[in-house]
Amino acid sequence: MTSGVIVSDLHLGDYSYGQTDPETGLNTRFLDILHNLDQSVDFAIEHKVNFYFVVGDIYRNKHPNSKIRKQFAPRVAKLVKAGIRVIVMTGNHDMTTSADGAHAMSEMEELCELIPGLQVFSSPTVVEIDDTSLYILPFVNRGEHNLLTVNELLRFQVDMVKEYNLRTKKQKSRKNLFFGHFGTDKSVVGGSFDLDMSSEENENIVTVDAFSEGKWTAVYLGHIHKQQELTKNIKHVGSLGRIDFAEEKEIKGFYHYHDGIDEFVPVVDRKFKTFKLVLDENHKEQLADFLQKIKKLDLAQTIVRVKAEIKQTYMSEIRLNEAESYLKSHSWHSLGIDIDLVGDEVKKIDAQQITTIDTPDEALKKFIEQHSGQFKGIEDKALNAGVEILKAVRAKAK
Repeated sequence: MTSGVIVSDLHLGDYSYGQTDPETGLNTRFLDILHNLDQSVDFAIEHKVNFYFVVGDIYRNKHPNSKIRKQFAPRVAKLVKAGIRVIVMTGNHDMTTSADGAHAMSEMEELCELIPGLQVFSSPTVVEIDDTSLYILPFVNRGEHNLLTVNELLRFQVDMVKEYNLRTKKQKSRKNLFFGHFGTDKSVVGGSFDLDMSSEENENIVTVDAFSEGKWTAVYLGHIHKQQELTKNIKHVGSLGRIDFAEEKEIKGFYHYHDGIDEFVPVVDRKFKTFKLVLDENHKEQLADFLQKIKKLDLAQTIVRVKAEIKQTYMSEIRLNEAESYLKSHSWHSLGIDIDLVGDEVKKIDAQQITTIDTPDEALKKFIEQHSGQFKGIEDKALNAGVEILKAVRAKAK
């Protein structure tokens, strides 16, 4: 009987949260993700599964540096030494459009012939394990496959699903598993900025109903970070760790597959916590209550942020230093306090207005004028500093 551990969207790399670990020189949030990865690896070894499958997006970006790459290899080696076949497919974060087909996993793909038990795929293929067929549809190199537009790539994915559907009906495998790195018409995308989905087209072009034409035991999809079960046998594995605050309330983990049955296994990931703070004419009491509330919580292992809604009339009177200082010293990592000024006197610039402003310098000036409480006494300095930054950006863009 075939069994396996299925993970997706590891996103190994540096993060904006945490700091540099003095012992390893690695970003501490990256160490968290490695800890999550270790949980899945140890589970696979403990349960003596046949295969360990990564459904794309091993790395956060297409060109991971050597210190990032160095962390993935030992985990692969540990699985291979335990007699577990490791199967990796490329995701959109791993893939480039290089004409020679190079991508973030190219070196490991080339070494597969020398490492029994390791298989890396950047093109569609089918792998047989005992009486089970694994149908693999990676995020491919568009240049290498002559898919010149985003729409052509999406059509390619649809056509491959159709082709695989037909093959399941012809082959004699007892079980058929599908692995793909894309969304569907029923996928809940979520608000993560890290998806790197195309702004040109709707990527969720593959329909859930399309899989009804095949004889599928289970369909495992990557790309979408939110773990979700679209039907009884079609599911998004989800990312192995929380990528940003858009995933604050999501459960992270992996699937354990065993002879046609699977279960989702959560990992212990670091918590994200958003505090809401509303300050108006009673801001002294409200801020005191907020401080009292957070001081009762153990935030030592939590990434925190504060979303503050403040009446502009009272902005100059409010002192947030104590709250910011407390969160910085008592949480694992604090993003500080994000202020949203409200009030009748604040006229926010809508998207239509922004597009009619003559220059970025004028937009900056207007922003400072409409947030006078924040820039009181330093209006000119703020404007001059902003203009210099804009000049530098323009010069760099030329």
